[in-house]
Amino acid sequence: MTSLSTASSLSYASYFTTIKKRFATQNTNDGNDNDNDNSVIASKEFSHLENPIADDAENFLLLMDSRPGSLLTTFKTMSINNDDDDNDDTTTHNDDDDEDYRETPSLEKYNVDWTGHYRGSSSIVVRPKSTKEVSRILSYCHKRRIGVVPQGGNTGLVGGSVGIGGEVILSLEKMNNFECYDKKDGSIIRADAGCILEDLQNYAAKNGNLVPVDLGAKGSCQIGGNVSTNAGGVYYYRYGSLHANVLGLEVVTPTGDVLNLGYDPVSHLKDNTGYHLKHLFIGGEGTLGVVTKVSLQCPPLPVSRGAMWLTCTSLSDVVRVLTLARTDHLNEILAAFEFMDRDVLELVRAAYPSIRFPLDIGNVTPATTINNDNIIDPYSILIETHGSDNNHDREKLESFFESIMEEGLVVDGVMAQNLGQIEDFWKIRELCNPATAATGKCNDRTMTESFEIDIISIHLTLSF
Repeated sequence: MTSLSTASSLSYASYFTTIKKRFATQNTNDGNDNDNDNSVIASKEFSHLENPIADDAENFLLLMDSRPGSLLTTFKTMSINNDDDDNDDTTTHNDDDDEDYRETPSLEKYNVDWTGHYRGSSSIVVRPKSTKEVSRILSYCHKRRIGVVPQGGNTGLVGGSVGIGGEVILSLEKMNNFECYDKKDGSIIRADAGCILEDLQNYAAKNGNLVPVDLGAKGSCQIGGNVSTNAGGVYYYRYGSLHANVLGLEVVTPTGDVLNLGYDPVSHLKDNTGYHLKHLFIGGEGTLGVVTKVSLQCPPLPVSRGAMWLTCTSLSDVVRVLTLARTDHLNEILAAFEFMDRDVLELVRAAYPSIRFPLDIGNVTPATTINNDNIIDPYSILIETHGSDNNHDREKLESFFESIMEEGLVVDGVMAQNLGQIEDFWKIRELCNPATAATGKCNDRTMTESFEIDIISIHLTLSF
């Protein structure tokens, strides 16, 4: 999620200039503490916003009924037992990271994004447990022109989940209850925005269903953040985007108004009445409001799963393989198509030397001649299929492989023989981002330039 302005708007050009100045300063300082510099830059560009003070921290605590664990701040103005009191019997994601702000807790995990490259300087983190508390907080900030940064699991890679100055961080991590809405087949889950994606996946699987979005960061990303960024996930080809799978939302606007957008009662897929306003908030990055609850349809788990690892020498060959997979061969059973270049796989191998690649010597039986030197080809492709008949799906995979080999589109390939090997394939894909961060590649010029290109579409500041 990204910054949410509760006051007047700012031009894209002005905001873009702010971001460039901020990260240019960070690069120049080469990792030194520059929170004060960021605050100065932000205050000049966002003069319509007020920085929160100690009195605001006290008021935020009151807005959350003085609940222990609800507020983290570096302001040393209060004394309260800050032990968490999560003792209810509802299904939740447990966390034990509560800190006592009397001891000036570190807000590092909230002020630094996953890459470690983008930093904010917020001094207040609010952690509401209900939509009502979110509403109170946003209404308070709106009236006092205090900037807010809604934050989910903070697993983004482009700096969108941290502030650029002293905004209040609105963490949804305490809102983590979920339930099965359709008791007959478990095909609908209703969840608070702070629910960890993997927890929802495990819960759905117990009922024979799957959550139609899957990410490498599933162990820490939150469903509210997934929805707010319209996370495509790896199974996009099979199940579509979150626009196709979210049945309803509950949202709090910057003024504190609560919107029920097909959440209760849950809407249905063929509902063609009125405006479907939920789609404005799916992918809205938190700029139009804060998603607090999600109603999600969960299709049945596939009866058959297959996977294949391929290598190519050119990007044009990768595109051609994708075209053939989507149209002529795999078509209705194609679930995932991921490609990785040699550079990132070499980072994985360097960061995790014990990881064995599918085409390494002695790993699994290859579909063709093996690469005897364990040299990584320029591009690697991971394909997964979901179907209802294992023999039928395997025949389609084998036919597909023969076809692309005959066209000379791939250098080598291997087909997973069991579910364990499928998970091994995905383990490599999911290690790409951690390996990149571990080697410091997230901080190079390429990523900074990419961020500058995309910032206008990512960070929007609107007036309400």
